[in-house]
Amino acid sequence: MSTRPPVVPAGEAPRSLAATFREFATADPRSLGLFRIIFGVFLLVDLYRRLPDYLFFYTNEGMLPNHGALFRPMSAHLFSIYHAFSTRGEVLFAFALTALVYLLYTVGFWTRLMQVLVLVLVTSLHSRNILLENGGDVVSNILALWTAFLPLGRRFSVDALRSSFREVEEHGPGALEGREAPFRDRRPVVSVAFAAVVLNLAVIYYFNTIHKDGLPWREGSSVHYVLWTDRLVNPLGVWLRSWIPPVLIQGMTLGTLVIEASITLLLVSPFFIRSCRRVAALMVLALHCGFQTVGHYGLFSFVMMLHAILLMGPEDWDALARRMDRRLPRRVLYYDNSCGVCHLLARLLRRLDPMGRVTIRGNDDPAALPAGVDPAEAQHSILVTDPQGTRVWRRAEAVAQVLRALPFGIYAARWIELPGLRSLARLAYDAFAARRHLVSSLLGYGACGLPRPQGEPSARAPEALRPPLLGPWPTYLRESLALLFVVALGSQVLAENRKVPRFLKFPQPLLLASLAQYPRFFQGWSMFAPIPPSDDGKIVVDAETADGRHIDPLAGGGPVLLELPSLQDGGLMTQLWYELHDRLRRDANARYREYFQNWLINWHVIEGRPAADRIVSFKAYWVWRSTQPPFDRRREPTRQAVFMEWSASPRAAAPPAPPAPSAAFPRILPAPRAPSSSP
Repeated sequence: MSTRPPVVPAGEAPRSLAATFREFATADPRSLGLFRIIFGVFLLVDLYRRLPDYLFFYTNEGMLPNHGALFRPMSAHLFSIYHAFSTRGEVLFAFALTALVYLLYTVGFWTRLMQVLVLVLVTSLHSRNILLENGGDVVSNILALWTAFLPLGRRFSVDALRSSFREVEEHGPGALEGREAPFRDRRPVVSVAFAAVVLNLAVIYYFNTIHKDGLPWREGSSVHYVLWTDRLVNPLGVWLRSWIPPVLIQGMTLGTLVIEASITLLLVSPFFIRSCRRVAALMVLALHCGFQTVGHYGLFSFVMMLHAILLMGPEDWDALARRMDRRLPRRVLYYDNSCGVCHLLARLLRRLDPMGRVTIRGNDDPAALPAGVDPAEAQHSILVTDPQGTRVWRRAEAVAQVLRALPFGIYAARWIELPGLRSLARLAYDAFAARRHLVSSLLGYGACGLPRPQGEPSARAPEALRPPLLGPWPTYLRESLALLFVVALGSQVLAENRKVPRFLKFPQPLLLASLAQYPRFFQGWSMFAPIPPSDDGKIVVDAETADGRHIDPLAGGGPVLLELPSLQDGGLMTQLWYELHDRLRRDANARYREYFQNWLINWHVIEGRPAADRIVSFKAYWVWRSTQPPFDRRREPTRQAVFMEWSASPRAAAPPAPPAPSAAFPRILPAPRAPSSSP
């Protein structure tokens, strides 16, 4: 079913504003389904990268216990369900539940419910320790918000499969052969929330462009600063910066501004909407693939590239289908149509084969079997042939050939065909084939045979079909709620961005501020603006132990190194750790250093170390190095400054008490004034 807007014949009036907005707010359900899968994997990766340091970041034994985050909140509006989990076991349990929700969301099981839970969990995880937050977290929160209003489960989901099984019942192989599946939902999705996705992306690029008004952007040297900031570059970036000429640096700096400005214009264009979005999606992918190739910015670049999936229209899917149709082989499958579970799998295959590359036939007609095939053999194994019947595959090899005919199934087929795994696949297939009638019986199909006679597919009468998940009034309510969030986040745009004219700055109503700020849907966009990062730095702790040694607990108890990596080293530390280091050393966050001190004092207990490792005094240094001037490769010297220190009482003979809200503040020294910026 085509979703192209009608062409206005010559001489007729142009489309109305309502028709233009409708096209602007229209999404393809296939794009929404693919986005759900990729976004779910993205969220699982985000959760996984936090797991190794969960003890330090998210428990009461770490540097920011729950009482610290609640009684000294880092934001005027703060909410996180993770504040209910304090111990190691509780936090691991919360992470496990979160991973389960993310997994169900990814496969599309109870999708509507999972969308709401994902929104709550994503925003809560990012709000638990705001010292770790960066732009990628905020964009993730916003994407979870807008897509919570969209039907992400209509395609490529378990829910869609279950719905199609209920609504169309094929009673035999004749109902599966050579028939266009009626259960592929291509109805366009029109929603305020999808228009908000596009506009929010335009807002991100617009303000990121106009806020880049500092001298490095005007003189064309910003890429130099980015490439020579060790914490932002990977080994390839380290290699490139050693030989890249100044003229290319200037061209890349200007090109970044041009691409970001162009994406903004393309996204808001009311003309040639589909074509503009296609070009914008390609530019988003090119821009952030370039960023990620030479650097690492946490998950920011990846979450920005996810928008390109949402921008895919029906024309893009049709082009992809034509390309795949030329590449996928055609196969003919013969299966035991007296086996209930085999017929169930054949129905599933019909739904997983959108290109119609597999013809499904029963094995009950010996005359229809390929030449040279014994009918008795067809009773014990599935058979797969090419359309001419000249080649025949059996058992696990037949399964691999079916997978090769499905979109992206070749990647699963290659695993089955690998030496060693091929033998395991054969054993698994033979074990299933020998017990297929027992499995059928357990599934309610009887010991042998199908629950219904063969025949045409049976579709429920329209009045018996399951009603839409959302009727008219719930739809109005959903769209009204989405519109309310549009207003709330719009007010946040006006409040946060310095380039907004003064006459548009007005006191933000409490309701709108709460809707935008509690879940951290912030809209102040100034990545690498007004100037790019111009320094590197980290916290180094010089801690003296009870037996007189000097160690750095932040380095796992290793030696104290008051230096930064050399010229050939990139990737000073991961994004999460750098955010923590950079924010903790700043005077604005001095009230949280008490909890960091308590962690250091109890470090040997938390890490299960001997009493000799008990810390009796420490000095915390901010060790930093300014980036050298443009087109100069001589590194600036490393500098150090103490911003925090502590010493135990001379009469103290036992470790201090565990962290508590009433613990005394450490002595706090002024933080060094070194410029810093973070994506």
